Amino acid sequence: MRNFILGIVFFLSLQLSAQELSLWNLKYGITQKQAITQIAKERGLTDPVIINDTADSDNILIYYSDCPFAGEDAELVTLSFYKDQFYRAIIMLKPKESRLLTKYDSLVDDISTKYGKPDKKMYSFDYPFEEGDGYELSAIKSGKSNIASRWSIPNRMPTSTVAIVITDQAKIAVLYDYLKISDIVDVKEKNKNLKDL
Repeated sequence: MRNFILGIVFFLSLQLSAQELSLWNLKYGITQKQAITQIAKERGLTDPVIINDTADSDNILIYYSDCPFAGEDAELVTLSFYKDQFYRAIIMLKPKESRLLTKYDSLVDDISTKYGKPDKKMYSFDYPFEEGDGYELSAIKSGKSNIASRWSIPNRMPTSTVAIVITDQAKIAVLYDYLKISDIVDVKEKNKNLKDL
C-alpha cells in the first residue's frame, strides 16, 4: 500500500496534453451525466455506483467494478468529478500473479504507443531482493519494489498526467489526472486539513 500511495502522489505531478489524453474516449471536463451516458452507450456498462462526498458537496465519485479495460478485467474503475467536471480516473487491475510483470510491460508498451515513450521508468527492488533473482513477486508483495512508469507531454505547460504502477497487493494501477481541476481540489483539501491543525 505504501508504494501505491507514493506512486499516486509522485505520478499525479506528471504531464500529458489534455487534447491527446482520454480514458474510454471520455474527455476531461465532461459532466457526470455525459460520462455515464457515454460509458453506457460505448461500453455497455450501466448502473455505476455514485458516491457524494458528504464533507464536500463539490466532489462526486462514480465507479464501475468488474469491467474490461485494456484486455484485462478491471477490479475497479473510478471517475472523479469536481463541480460536475471529470478530472481524475484510477483503474485497478489484478492479473494473475504469474502474469503481473508481463501485463505491466504490455500496458507500458500500449501506453507508449499512444502517448510516446515514458519520460521516466522505475524498476528496482530493495534489499534483500534484486531484479532477476526469481523472487520479484515476493518483493512486490512485501513492499520492497518500485515499479512504475510515467509520461510527460508536453514538458513545459503541464495539463494532465498518466502513470502506471504495480502496488504491493500485486495489482496494477493506471492513473489519469487533469491538473487544471485536480490542482484546485488538492489545494482545497490541503486547506481543509490545515484547519485541523
